[in-house]
Amino acid sequence: MTKDVALIPGGGAAGGVGAGLIAFCDARLEKGIEIILDMIKVDDYLKGVDLVITGEGQIDGQSVYGKTPVGIANHAAKYNIPTIAIAGSLGEGIEEIYRHNIDSAMTIVNGPMSLADAKEQVIELMETATERTIRLLNVGIKMECQI
Repeated sequence: MTKDVALIPGGGAAGGVGAGLIAFCDARLEKGIEIILDMIKVDDYLKGVDLVITGEGQIDGQSVYGKTPVGIANHAAKYNIPTIAIAGSLGEGIEEIYRHNIDSAMTIVNGPMSLADAKEQVIELMETATERTIRLLNVGIKMECQI
């Protein structure tokens, strides 16, 4: 019996490895992020949490197809926990992540710089981006207190 694997979502990833495994080994595909999040019992860590901050090298429109930040945001959303993503860069189609439970995204790069400079300064850039994020959260808290 032959299987038509041409249209299986995710079957073409990694050079078609998934489709090959389905065709020849009767395998089934699952999202890797879900396997990992279930394995580490991420929902247990979300109990009592007010905010999730996650990150990725680049967040873009493709991030909704199994990248870690969206996977974590989806779990956090089950408990009405807002999620902020901090990334090395924000790419094309970034708006798509807002429809997948990421409430805001911030880039660590605060001006024009080469990739080499960004890598060299990554710790400082992360600290600065995190501080900017927390400062924005504090603005929201102050606004809420004035209402």
